[in-house]
Amino acid sequence: MFELIQPNLQDVLRDAQIGKLQLPDFQRGWVWEENAIASLVASVARSFPVGALLSLKTGGAIRFQPRIIEGATEKGTTPDELLLDGQQRVTSLFQAFMRDEPVDTRTAQGKKRKVFYYFNIERSLEASFPEDAIEIVNESKVVSKDFGRKFVRELTTREAEYKNMRYPANAVFDSRDWFNGWMAYYEYEQEKITLFQKFEKDVLVPIRNYMLPMIRLEDETSKEAICLVFEKVNTGGKKLDAFELLTAIFAASSKVNLRTDWYGEKGTLGREERLHKFDVLKGIDRTDFLRAISLAHTYENRRTSEAEGKTGRELPTVSCNHAALLDIPADAYERWRGAITKGFENAARFLHGHGVFWWKDVPYPAQATALAAFFAIRENQPLTAAERRMIERWFWCGVFGELYGSSTDTRLANDVEDMTRWLGGKQSEPRTISSAIFSESRLDTLYTRTSAAYKGVHALLLKYGAMDFLTGERVDVANYFSESFDIHHIFPRHWCGNQEPSIPRALYNNIVNKTAISSRTNRKIGGRAPSTYCQNLDEHMSDNEVSLDEILNSHKIDPELLRSNAFHEFYTTRKTALLTMIEEAMGKAAHRDGVGSLEDYDEQQMDESRAA
Repeated sequence: MFELIQPNLQDVLRDAQIGKLQLPDFQRGWVWEENAIASLVASVARSFPVGALLSLKTGGAIRFQPRIIEGATEKGTTPDELLLDGQQRVTSLFQAFMRDEPVDTRTAQGKKRKVFYYFNIERSLEASFPEDAIEIVNESKVVSKDFGRKFVRELTTREAEYKNMRYPANAVFDSRDWFNGWMAYYEYEQEKITLFQKFEKDVLVPIRNYMLPMIRLEDETSKEAICLVFEKVNTGGKKLDAFELLTAIFAASSKVNLRTDWYGEKGTLGREERLHKFDVLKGIDRTDFLRAISLAHTYENRRTSEAEGKTGRELPTVSCNHAALLDIPADAYERWRGAITKGFENAARFLHGHGVFWWKDVPYPAQATALAAFFAIRENQPLTAAERRMIERWFWCGVFGELYGSSTDTRLANDVEDMTRWLGGKQSEPRTISSAIFSESRLDTLYTRTSAAYKGVHALLLKYGAMDFLTGERVDVANYFSESFDIHHIFPRHWCGNQEPSIPRALYNNIVNKTAISSRTNRKIGGRAPSTYCQNLDEHMSDNEVSLDEILNSHKIDPELLRSNAFHEFYTTRKTALLTMIEEAMGKAAHRDGVGSLEDYDEQQMDESRAA
């Protein structure tokens, strides 16, 4: 599958120069800044390790669109191998050592700049080879300080380089002409000849002999294995994903430009921007889009095979795992991309209708992916009332059963197939519904948005008509952002902590004591007792069509208990109301265990709350 080799740095860079070594088109652009390049050159000069490279022999079944190393000129050459990992290092060394032109790079502040790299000969011969022996000179080759007001030196000619004892990095692999000029400039002075010979022996020769460890994958290596190996080796940078691999595969075998299709280009709207117009979809990324494509494509393949009479193991599986994503054909992507885009848009509308308006409030983004694939498979036809109720049960069971914490790809595949067959009357309820369990005590441990069930309670309250404490308007996508709604405490934390005895944080800080409150209302509540802030809100709302008590009821809050500051009675009553609401949404009974009062709340749960 692979071999471990140690090619010479000079050979690697010359292979890049003539196009024998190129990059697959999924690799990102070259982005190193000038000091990082200087540090890399210094490391090579010191014979320090700079990390292994990963390459793939070309000529196998996997075809990637190649592109030359930035700065190379041999366009049109068919490469012998592709560099999968090490682009930044190889390109930086290529730019510094192999080109006569200045290096296009950036300063530490991100400003674009063209520079040359030089060895300070005398400093390079110090025992420790200090890193600042590598000097960065702007493209004019004039060095100054005090913002250009004070001239230091210029290196515009070879004579100037000799005079200032600065050796150009781009002459590392061929020092003969430079050395001959050096000798002539110093009139063959033995001391200077000896100095340069020592510089060549101690600095240039080690660079020329520098070996780069390389893992070379054989040409028959599978796409999935390439991606997996890359992820294991590339621990220091952003991991390669299926989108990048498919980008290069499509570019080599079709007219599909995956990157342009997703990100768009000047004058066109990419699918990312189209989806992210819905705030609720901002957590959906390019890999999620490919998962939905894969689910629809593999589902269609399975149905086709069934129609052909195939059964059992002959049938292809519905899948969106890594291998399935890498096997998406370009024509399947073209066929499904439009329907999947509309599917995600319909998923966003579904979420809006179920109290989810902000992407951080989406319980499981994977459910949006499943919905997109499901809607696309049914050609984005509107749901009937009965179908909508069935899909709602699946959604809430997934949320409150908290079933997407692991094995997400498998559950997505099962859900898409189960839902499609269920709505078509071909099987009983989906596995996500049958396996979902919610326990009453779970409400006591829902503290933050890291929990899907926490988000689910918030969404259900909004779905069932929770109103703004001040205006009496139903909270919806139109006012959610303009009024800055968020999840806040009903009995304020400050008030709870000041009671005698104080109310345990584990009780007042969970979802039972929280609801959707606008920023304006939250400021009016402050840390006051509920009886006080309710009186203030009553006065503010005297002209409203709905009373504060009606609004509180829409949040499953007992007005009388809130107004009388009866926290423990409020807690028990609201917890029961929330549990009943969850059961109605899931269409099945929860596990009731009697936990809910202060007396029933044990120390272990309080410790867990404090840790959260």
